[in-house]
Amino acid sequence: MPVHKLVLDGTQRIPTLDGGEVQIKIAAGTQAGSILRLREQGLYPLNKRGDRGSLYVNIGVEIPKDLSREEKELYQKLAELRHDKETAQEESFLEKMKNLFK
Repeated sequence: MPVHKLVLDGTQRIPTLDGGEVQIKIAAGTQAGSILRLREQGLYPLNKRGDRGSLYVNIGVEIPKDLSREEKELYQKLAELRHDKETAQEESFLEKMKNLFK
């Protein structure tokens, strides 16, 4: 899934087991590795009684390989804007690890 859909929000078409597809909404901030449940899109029960099961979608992220110069500049700008927050998170993590060994 394109990274911008996970960051900003969007929709994605997902193939179903019966050859069709459904469109799902991706909420802003969805993390790679998240699992979404699509009710009644899974397999039918073996005894042929009851409703279909659920289809589970594992959210992956596509990292672009062929960035244009403008796209690279935008990612660089984003990295600069996020630097302080990421540094604070790294320092917080390091402090927690140090406290474990005290």
